[in-house]
Amino acid sequence: ESSLYYRKNEYLFYFLSNFILKNNVHPQWGFIVLSLIQFVFIYKFLKFLNLDSYTIFFYLYFTVCTFLYNQTNGARQYTAATILQASIQYFYSAKSIIVFYFLYVACLFFNSAILFVAVEVFLLLFKRKWHPVLWVLVLGLAVLMMRINIISSIINLTPYLSRYSHYLTNAYGMGEIGITNI
Repeated sequence: ESSLYYRKNEYLFYFLSNFILKNNVHPQWGFIVLSLIQFVFIYKFLKFLNLDSYTIFFYLYFTVCTFLYNQTNGARQYTAATILQASIQYFYSAKSIIVFYFLYVACLFFNSAILFVAVEVFLLLFKRKWHPVLWVLVLGLAVLMMRINIISSIINLTPYLSRYSHYLTNAYGMGEIGITNI
């Protein structure tokens, strides 16, 4: 039901879905349109990388784009992911307004893209060169947090994130994964 996407504020996906439904267009065209959007943003990202070979473009296009993945959730996620990927060039050139614009557009396809803000903070922290001992401490803290399952407590305290708490009931979230696997 397309109204679900409207209620979730994923307006671009909602309008695309409604356009297809109201104009009696075959639903597969939605995946084709999303695939084209992804194509543009993957191309933009790879152009930023300034690669001599387009082999990686074809690899990304054929492994990430939705024309091979006909599931609404995946199509929305991948579209948002490619938009966020294209924003990286602006992140490194300190153009925060453009990065947040990309983030906003990505959220109009898949509202969980807002979690990318945490990735940006992480990237800012690691933009500087750290001493190897500090890296070991940070990674050790991350492993400890996974083992004692503090993440689920943090997520349940945050209203926006609490809707993801059901993901934490799997083996990773419950701390049942062995320390060597972590």
